[in-house]
Amino acid sequence: MEYPRFFRLCWDNLLTLMGLNLLFLVCSVPLVTLPASLTALAGAGQALLEGEGAALRHFLRVFRRELFRAMPAGFAILLLEAAAVWGCLFYRGASTGLLPMALSVFCLVCAYIVFCAGAYCFNMLARVELSFAGLVRNSFALVFMCPRPLFTWLLLSFMLPLAGAFLLPHSVPLLALLLISGSGLAAARGTLPAVCEYVERK
Repeated sequence: MEYPRFFRLCWDNLLTLMGLNLLFLVCSVPLVTLPASLTALAGAGQALLEGEGAALRHFLRVFRRELFRAMPAGFAILLLEAAAVWGCLFYRGASTGLLPMALSVFCLVCAYIVFCAGAYCFNMLARVELSFAGLVRNSFALVFMCPRPLFTWLLLSFMLPLAGAFLLPHSVPLLALLLISGSGLAAARGTLPAVCEYVERK
């Protein structure tokens, strides 16, 4: 599935994506459920990509199933992401000069790598049963084993919420209705082939 077919899928399921976006926000209100919400969004994205339908019911089913199992690996990924983003912002605002700028860029690259690893992690959680160590190890291994999605689908997935954050407060309606579920669907498109080939078959 290339970009025209992907955007056609988004258009054909626009109301479903809006529903998923709102459902994700509601289920993430207690922050402790954020890993399960991200896993459920990944599972719903996989259902849309595979033409299974009933994406909203699939979201709720995965959310209930993974509510506790997603917490260890999910929070590990989210904490790493928060640390990398904090480092990027800290060095960017610390002082002028080449070294702080270089460190800020390095932290940004680390944040993107962790984001991509998180995309693999939550899509694996939605599909296969692995230990905490297996999830984390496979998440980072697939980032480097499959570099192409880093510059295509995962980059799109990263840019959608980032653009929404930069355009606040004007982007609040889009963030509330579409950008998060669209990002999740792009992440599922980028990670699903590798998860099926390297993890699920084993």
